[in-house]
Order: sequence, then structure tokens, then C-alpha cells
Amino acid sequence: MTPSPNTTQQADSAAEASLPAPNTTFELASLIANLAEGKKSLNTAILDVESISGLADFFVIATAQSPTQLKAICQHVIKSMRDLDYQPLGYEDDSDGQWHCIDFGDVVVHVMREDTRQHYDLESFWNHGQKIPRHDWAEEDMAISNAPDRKFA
Repeated sequence: MTPSPNTTQQADSAAEASLPAPNTTFELASLIANLAEGKKSLNTAILDVESISGLADFFVIATAQSPTQLKAICQHVIKSMRDLDYQPLGYEDDSDGQWHCIDFGDVVVHVMREDTRQHYDLESFWNHGQKIPRHDWAEEDMAISNAPDRKFA
């Protein structure tokens, strides 16, 4: 049985209502990564780039399977974060639906199509940063105690 749009919206709203407000930049990045995965992103990763970049503390990188999914992931992240009083500082997208970037200050989110992600290979470009193991941030087995503990500036 396929849920009606209202049922899906109600389920999304209920899940968002229970979102914990993040206390650290790592918790913010983890929350965003989990929101992306909630919209079925693939190969989601968190890179700790604080020690090598003045741009952000963390990058969240996720893959979408279509331009429609890419847009849905970004809209879901933005709406959910706005519900927690986090406004994006910037949002960039390309006209081809290949790569969208959301800037939350200390956390920058990159959502890309697979071929675009492979082409630009941000994980290799930022390879001096630390890739956070999935088990440290994934919602089903969150282990915040092992994570970097940086308070918001």
C-alpha cells in the first residue's frame, strides 16, 4: 500500500518535531547527514576539515540518484534545519541538477549526482581532513562520545 502524500507529510512532520537541537558542530553535521539519509541519499560522508580549512569545520557529502532526489534532499535538510532555527547562509545549485551546496557556516553540505561526485572527488581533494566513521554519526548507532567535541562559535 502506497502512503498518501498527506500520510508521508505527517510522518515527516512527526519525525522533524522530535529532532534534537544540536549542541556541537559535529552534532549539527551528524543531524544533517542523517536528514540526507532520511531522503535515501547514498554514500553519505562527514569530513572533519576544521584543522585544514577556514571554510568550515565539517563537510557533509551525499549522493543523489536523480536531479529530483537531489532537490528533495536539499529541501528536506533546509526545511528541517529551519524548523530548528538554523538558517542557511547560502545555497548554490547548478541548472543541470548535478550539485547543490548548502552553507550552514560551520557545516557545508554537498549533495551531488554520482558522476559529479566521482569527477570532483571532494574526499580526495580534502584528504588531509578526517573522514568520520559512519558508526560515529549514523542515527541507528550514534556514538557521540567518540566524536569531536566542538561547541558552536
